[in-house]
Amino acid sequence: LQIAFAMLVASSLTLALGWAQLSLLTGDPNRALQVGVLPFLVGDVLKIALGALIAQRLRARTLGLV
Repeated sequence: LQIAFAMLVASSLTLALGWAQLSLLTGDPNRALQVGVLPFLVGDVLKIALGALIAQRLRARTLGLV
């Protein structure tokens, strides 16, 4: 659960900073959200879920050393 939370925070920060930069460059925050954030949300959720699952299974196989 800690790994999933850390991945969520990192992904959110990346998307927020990317949105902020794209908003400044385009001058349109709504359009920046549409093209710079929304298309990536589904993939990020899948990436977080899969990464957390893999980390959990690795931890079980390595006696918690990972």
